[in-house]
Amino acid sequence: MACAAKLRAEGFAGEIRMFNAEPCPPYEKPGLSKGRIGLDVPVSLVAPDLMYEAAARSISVTERTVGTRSRIVGPFDHIVLATGRAVVRLPGFDDAVTLRTLADAQRLRLRLGGQGRVAIVGAGLIGMELAAALSQEGVPVTLVEAGPRAMMRVVPAAISDNATARMRDANVDVRFATQLSRQVAGELVLSDGTSIPADVVVAAIGTHPDTDLARRAGVAVSKTGIIVSPDMRASFPGIWAVGDCATVQMADETFECQNYAAARDMGEAAALGILGHRPDWQPNTWLWSDQGETRIEGVGQADGTHDVTDYPDGGCSVSVSRAGRLVGQFAIGSRKALRTVRKAQSQIMNRANEQEAV
Repeated sequence: MACAAKLRAEGFAGEIRMFNAEPCPPYEKPGLSKGRIGLDVPVSLVAPDLMYEAAARSISVTERTVGTRSRIVGPFDHIVLATGRAVVRLPGFDDAVTLRTLADAQRLRLRLGGQGRVAIVGAGLIGMELAAALSQEGVPVTLVEAGPRAMMRVVPAAISDNATARMRDANVDVRFATQLSRQVAGELVLSDGTSIPADVVVAAIGTHPDTDLARRAGVAVSKTGIIVSPDMRASFPGIWAVGDCATVQMADETFECQNYAAARDMGEAAALGILGHRPDWQPNTWLWSDQGETRIEGVGQADGTHDVTDYPDGGCSVSVSRAGRLVGQFAIGSRKALRTVRKAQSQIMNRANEQEAV
């Protein structure tokens, strides 16, 4: 949708058709795991004069057409793939709920029935946000994570530990270094031999780029997504890919989109490329997470030497450095802590972009 909105903002008056797998207009997905799950109305994404079509089932890169279940549409001058990511299913638990779409959120609400006990498997950003949101409603929640701490892929340990302590203060039962083994009469048996009560199981164990449509069409893909150049061009003329289904090839490195800001920037870069401009796109690593009343922000890389600052109000910030250079800044809780991220954002991203250009 960012691509379509940017096209219109730049004065493009041609036809734009959007093929949408969901039976509702596009909306902002970050809100699905926050607030009142399945009850809050997500913020609609708007671009003028769009024509909506059913879900795309196939594309032809030579004819530049899109196939739905019932017909072939096109030809088009350009096709932009924004297929996003698909959730990883929880092996052995076919009735586990996932949370990727509005329908998923509504399904979870229906399964809760007002008094369900929830086990969330996976303490990444989605699992943590969902646990906080349900706990605020008084829903009994157990959070089960196979790794040794929460959000391992995206934040330093000090931020993770602070967030986990807040989660436990909110009466969320957090279990690390264990997995689900089996379900018996309203209880889940864990791999460490303990058991937990659960009427509903939510799988939040990760996602993978949805490259199926591109792969079947012959577009170049990798394990990390549809391969594109920094202007979002895929391996065929007139085919573009944006958002978290894409991976940007930059010199000898790749950039995999895993945050909202990056997806928006990629869509806008593709729009400029379609219009014949040369977009000045650079990786955007800024992330944020609202976990109940707790805010987490970060920019850059989490791996390196950590300089931790704890604040009297419970906030925490972490500066990440390598070879004496600041490469990441993360914070949780207080405004004073969060300001460190905003202060360091331009410095970190500019240095990262300078390294990409070398």
